[in-house]
Amino acid sequence: MTDRLPAPVRRVTDAFRSFTPGQKAVTIAAVIALVIGAYFFATWASKPSYAMLFNNLSSKDASAIVESLQKSGTSYELANDGQTILVPQDRVNELRLSLSGEGLPGDGGTGYALLDQQGITTSDFMQRTNYQRALEGELSNTIKSIDGVEAATVHLVIPKKDVFADEQDKPTASVLVASKATAPLSGEQVQAIVHLVASSVEGLDPTQITVAGADGKVLSTGGGQAVGAGSDSGNEAQTVAFQNRMNKSLQNMLDSVVGPGHAVVNTTAELDFDQSQKTSKTYNADPSLPALSEQNNREAYSGTNNCAGGVLGPDNISGPGCNTGGGSGPGQYENTQTTRNNAINVTQ
Repeated sequence: MTDRLPAPVRRVTDAFRSFTPGQKAVTIAAVIALVIGAYFFATWASKPSYAMLFNNLSSKDASAIVESLQKSGTSYELANDGQTILVPQDRVNELRLSLSGEGLPGDGGTGYALLDQQGITTSDFMQRTNYQRALEGELSNTIKSIDGVEAATVHLVIPKKDVFADEQDKPTASVLVASKATAPLSGEQVQAIVHLVASSVEGLDPTQITVAGADGKVLSTGGGQAVGAGSDSGNEAQTVAFQNRMNKSLQNMLDSVVGPGHAVVNTTAELDFDQSQKTSKTYNADPSLPALSEQNNREAYSGTNNCAGGVLGPDNISGPGCNTGGGSGPGQYENTQTTRNNAINVTQ
């Protein structure tokens, strides 16, 4: 029977028969492990890469979308307690257009459409609550239209106005945005979101708005400026900006090795702002200090202006001398020059 087998198979069979019972057990276990590993590897390799289709869905919209995906035979996964639906990455755009044609996800429960459901017996509290919910929904839909924003959630805190209070509490807002993994939001886009929300709510100041990413990174901590944009010189902003730069550099490095979406990097930095080094030089000219070098030059001349009596005139009579007055006077000359190099103190 074994003679009919190919030569390589016969050699393997003969070699296996020559093994001891222990070697046979180890060989069988290794073969089984290789088969199981190959099966799981093939399963993992054949599994499509999933990407987010919709996020922050209501239960009604999530149920309708899942039902539509099941009818079309599209594979999907649920995350975030059913609020996020993941589909194969190469079909995200196709499915969004298809579901949008079916009116999914529905916007009937968000935005100013909520105000259409109010009745004549609605209480003042419900009116304020519905108005706040409608405003949050409208802002969320507006932020989603920004390029690079996949999903957005806006929470507003609008204090009730009291006519008897001297000071009124200021409204605040928080925005949670989910951007594309390959295209994070820039500082200009974060500022646009901050000022868009501030301009849409009465009395809301940009310093009272916080913007955070779906990955947990703080994009803006108030002040109307994006963290890491270079406009905020606070210690916290500098720390977050340093962390963002480190995360981005490490993420780009890992994406080039293992591929986008297969690794997540998060760093925590502690910057020391307590130490500083300052170098300065101060030059002081102190007149009380002796000079480094000094040179004095003095020229002086002193004498009398005597003449020999002048020129003999006729009859051997002496004429006017060298002085028009005919007399004599003293002559003096003096010139003094001083050069001094003073010492200069240097403080460093």
